[in-house]
Amino acid sequence: MGERSWTFGPFRLDLLQNRLWREAQALTLRPQAFAVLRYLVLHSDRVVTKAELLQHVWDGRQVTDSVLRGCIHTIRMALA
Repeated sequence: MGERSWTFGPFRLDLLQNRLWREAQALTLRPQAFAVLRYLVLHSDRVVTKAELLQHVWDGRQVTDSVLRGCIHTIRMALA
């Protein structure tokens, strides 16, 4: 986890500045969507469960499924 950024395809996830880049273009993600993407990228070697995302991104706070679905939708749109 000592990495400062992760690169996948044309994207770079800057973990220090909490930014997502597509080549030289900065993409805007809401903080929660960025946190979900960050967690998924850092754990890309395995399947991440919904419960795990809720625990680590929202610190176990109660959120609706639609909140998580909204974050995933936002991430998909940014990576499309």
